[in-house]
Amino acid sequence: MRSFAPPSPGGDRKGPDVDQPKVGVIVPMYNAAATIDATLESVCAQSYRNLDIVVVDDGGTDASAQIVEARIARDPRIRLVRKLNGGVATARNFGAAATDAPYLAFVDSDDLWAPDKIAAQMAAVAEDPDVPALVYCSYIHIDGDGRAFPALTHQAFEGRVLHDLYRSNFVGNGSSMLMPREIFDHVGGFDPDLRAQKAQGCEDCCFSYGPRKLILFGPFPAILSATVSPWRTCPATRCRCCARSTSSVASSRTRIHRHKQSGTSIAMG
Repeated sequence: MRSFAPPSPGGDRKGPDVDQPKVGVIVPMYNAAATIDATLESVCAQSYRNLDIVVVDDGGTDASAQIVEARIARDPRIRLVRKLNGGVATARNFGAAATDAPYLAFVDSDDLWAPDKIAAQMAAVAEDPDVPALVYCSYIHIDGDGRAFPALTHQAFEGRVLHDLYRSNFVGNGSSMLMPREIFDHVGGFDPDLRAQKAQGCEDCCFSYGPRKLILFGPFPAILSATVSPWRTCPATRCRCCARSTSSVASSRTRIHRHKQSGTSIAMG
């Protein structure tokens, strides 16, 4: 195992480049005092500067909000919005509605980004700007001590990939995704009903069935995202995550069947 270090501080050393399309970065947060500062450090240190960073406090009760406010004092690109607790899907959707950015990226409050994550993804988008594309990236798992687990081989999929995605969630997690807003609006955001179905944590997979094209950029095979869930907490969380994933499979199958019954077209697959 090797260490994954977040980018060095310095996200507030200069303002956004207004010539770049704005990317709204949505950070859902619930009682994340132990991790949110490192997450925001990795976001603020992005080499792509034109970011509207929206942290959504999903009804938390710890010191997370105060930590975010301290960051806001150092980097005016960060905003804190609050809502009643409703789960990660509602928090992401709330944050997306709070920004007018034409591109959206999501990062969980205990995950980290490599410094060129957004820049590389926006470069991939620019290669074919006329075709709306959800862009994902490779990622690794890290534990609470910052140790990285060896990354699995990430196969690149693109084009009509619904059947490949149905076999394996190669997008991986919400913190790897960047998309134009029109894709987010087309899909209808993240599904808030999964929480009631005891399948919270599977919103990323269900969302990925909607966009009509997925691409993995070739020039950046290196790891660009690090997800610490569920290893931040306790080993038992892994079992609960697997249980939620099993529930999500049934939910996803139901969703696709419903699309077929209604005649709705899913151009991606």
